[in-house]
Amino acid sequence: SLVTNRRLADCLINAVIISAIPVSVIAIVESIIGIAKDGFISFEGASATFDKPYTLAIFLMVSLSLSAYFVDVRRRKAAKALYAVTAALNFVALFFTMSFWAFGALVIGAIAFSAQKIRHASGVVLLFLSIFAYFLLLASGLAS
Repeated sequence: SLVTNRRLADCLINAVIISAIPVSVIAIVESIIGIAKDGFISFEGASATFDKPYTLAIFLMVSLSLSAYFVDVRRRKAAKALYAVTAALNFVALFFTMSFWAFGALVIGAIAFSAQKIRHASGVVLLFLSIFAYFLLLASGLAS
């Protein structure tokens, strides 16, 4: 086994989650500047420190999934707040990548997450937020 204990696994997962914070902030700032310069319709998506927007979307999907999971399972309110802020930043940055397939994957992941945690409100809220963002992209014409 690559990871021999739970503490080391938590450190590795937290490294992925925390490393997504500056990348998300850079993507959001890049998007605000790009939209102000080019307009929303002609903006091609944020890529932050990645070469293409879809590669950023893949990284953000991993971090968003891990953050959402830890918001659900952690008991301390400070840890939940950190993971919730990280998930929110990742979600906004993911929106600005303009990646249609990433939102499709987010919807599928939210459905799977909700199916396992149907009694918890967090999975259902994540599902409805995902579907809302997906239809928002479709309505704006950016998904095609």
